[in-house]
Amino acid sequence: MQRVALPKSLLRCVEAHGDPDHVPSRRGARRLESAQPGVAPREGAGASAVYLIVEDDEGFGKTLKRTLERWGGVTWARNFDEATSAFSATAFSAVIVDVFLPGRSGFDVLVALRATDPVTPAMVLTGGFEHAGALRACELGAQYVGKPITTEALGGFLLGTRRLSGREREVVVRLRRGQSTKAIAFDLGVAEVSVRVLLHRAEAKLGARNRGDLLEGTGWGGLSGMKCP
Repeated sequence: MQRVALPKSLLRCVEAHGDPDHVPSRRGARRLESAQPGVAPREGAGASAVYLIVEDDEGFGKTLKRTLERWGGVTWARNFDEATSAFSATAFSAVIVDVFLPGRSGFDVLVALRATDPVTPAMVLTGGFEHAGALRACELGAQYVGKPITTEALGGFLLGTRRLSGREREVVVRLRRGQSTKAIAFDLGVAEVSVRVLLHRAEAKLGARNRGDLLEGTGWGGLSGMKCP
């Protein structure tokens, strides 16, 4: 895990209250207690990683879901509406989306995701590689990969998604959606200063110069740190 130097005021908070990445929230504990068997709990509530796949092909979707379950929980959406509903309610560790979906495309899914979430790693899967598609994926902060994808390549992508912890990613996403640090702290059941610790760490890991950069997704190498042609 990347070590980030904290200001003395925030460091005193960590020493007094514990690391906000490793202290389960009261609300999170209740959610875990009430979770239904077989349903992956939300990341950021003391849970393991949770991934979103957006794929309308039943055969490939089942294979992809089964493979991803080696690394965490999986939510499977089959179209634009299901995908936007899923990521509006959950802070996912990564999103993997097929280009061709019924109705609106996988790129439309990513545009909707990036409107409120500049940090969640994403991968676009395509059956036919196109330069225009690769450029569009890059602009949206996503990898562009041809089908079929190997288990090794998928594992390598997921390993690279661990730049931010689940709790750090969740507070950034909530902040982007217009929540105050006080409201985020209330929802997560933690002290507000713990939220500030997490945001400071996220800024440092992403190379953001300030909170404004974090909100806009600028000033720290773009959505994914990639340079698009």
